[in-house]
Amino acid sequence: MLSRMIWAKPSVPHQIILTEFAVPPIQLSAIFQLILYIQRVMLLSTDEQRYIQMALASSRHLYDQGHRLSWFSQASQLLDTLGISITDLPSGTHEYIRRFLYRGYLRRTWQGQLEVKPDYYRTHFLELDTAGLPVLPHYPTSGLSHGLRFLLGQFRVSSHQLAIETGRFQCTPREERICQLCSLAMVESEEHFLFTCPVYYEIRGRYHCLFRQTHVTLRSLISYEDPRCVALMLREMSLLRQDLCQAVQHTYPVTQSQITSFFSRRRSRSDVDMTDSDCDDIPRPRTQRRRTTQPQATMRVTRPTRPPRQRHTTYAHTHRRRQHVPALTDVTARITSFYSISTALTS
Repeated sequence: MLSRMIWAKPSVPHQIILTEFAVPPIQLSAIFQLILYIQRVMLLSTDEQRYIQMALASSRHLYDQGHRLSWFSQASQLLDTLGISITDLPSGTHEYIRRFLYRGYLRRTWQGQLEVKPDYYRTHFLELDTAGLPVLPHYPTSGLSHGLRFLLGQFRVSSHQLAIETGRFQCTPREERICQLCSLAMVESEEHFLFTCPVYYEIRGRYHCLFRQTHVTLRSLISYEDPRCVALMLREMSLLRQDLCQAVQHTYPVTQSQITSFFSRRRSRSDVDMTDSDCDDIPRPRTQRRRTTQPQATMRVTRPTRPPRQRHTTYAHTHRRRQHVPALTDVTARITSFYSISTALTS
């Protein structure tokens, strides 16, 4: 989630993102809770045999015997990642323990031999205070817009589009990641982009406040007191570089066969001069047919109106009812007359 604050690429190591925003990893929270739990169990009274003390003593006995799957053994391995012995846990306030763990994590993470990106970040951008904790940069809390914050943060964590970064994905040797916009034949690194490349000379002149010092380094430039000024310069330089790179990509060498085929296509289209009568005899596509000068007589075609749809169901039921009603009346009259006649005969 922290990488989304500056939209860093997935190739940026997670340790750089955490140190950039001065946020300890979640592993330290688990180790902190583990230390507090062990200390709480150790401080319980030994007058009564508690089950939790018995379980801890049994797990430690298994650890002494060489069992590596016991709880005490796994807790010891987790503490060893920070150089802490489970038999010599740090004591003090909660804030002191948190700082002690964080300093141990920073020593294990940023000391010694590192990879290319972490080593570059440690050399130019990592700043620690007197307590040995990382200093939060100014740009996340200076009220910059999203675009300026993204641009400055991506440049700090090496998530940009310079040749020194894109050449890593193409497996290009470092000495061959040359800047394509100038004739200095130098590697397009962050220092070349900000200080050396003559293409951005005018942009650097407009932001002369960033170069007032006699010896300006990459750390002093990026850590300038006004991050908005640095971000605006980076945006102008990035937009100019994007436009020039697109122009360079479109200027490719043309071979003789491409020139010949180009002019042969144009000649096949316009090599014969024909009159209007000749052109009329040639069948043309629909999109290329010529319009006649005289307007054609347009005939209005009237579409026959469709008669309204009849309600066949209702009409059928009504018609059937009209047919059967007289028949039912005749049958009733016949029955009535027959009943009257039979009554008269019986009487």
